[in-house]
Amino acid sequence: MSTPDAMLPSATSADHQDRHARHAWRMLEFAAERGVELLDVVCDQASEGTCEDDLGLSYSRIARAIRQSVILHAKLEEECHKSAERKATEAAQCATQAEAGRRAG
Repeated sequence: MSTPDAMLPSATSADHQDRHARHAWRMLEFAAERGVELLDVVCDQASEGTCEDDLGLSYSRIARAIRQSVILHAKLEEECHKSAERKATEAAQCATQAEAGRRAG
C-alpha cells in the first residue's frame, strides 16, 4: 500500500489544500456539465410531451444547481489565485531576507 501524498515529507499543508481545491474544482465542473445535460433531457421531454412530471419544477431546480455550481467554481478559482499570490509574496520575502542575510554575512 502506498503512502498518501499528505504523509510524504515534501508534502505541506498548502500542497494538500491545493490538491483538495483542484479536486473540488473538477467536481464542480462535472456537476455543472451534468446539470446542462439534464436540462437538455428535460427540454426534450417537454418538447415531446411524453412526461407527466412537473418539468418546469425540474428545470428550475436543475438550473439553480448549475448556477450554484458555477458560483462556487468562481469562488474557488478566486481563492486559488489568492493562494498563488500569497505563495509568490512569501517566496519574494524569503528571497529578500536571504539576500539581506548574504549581504550582512
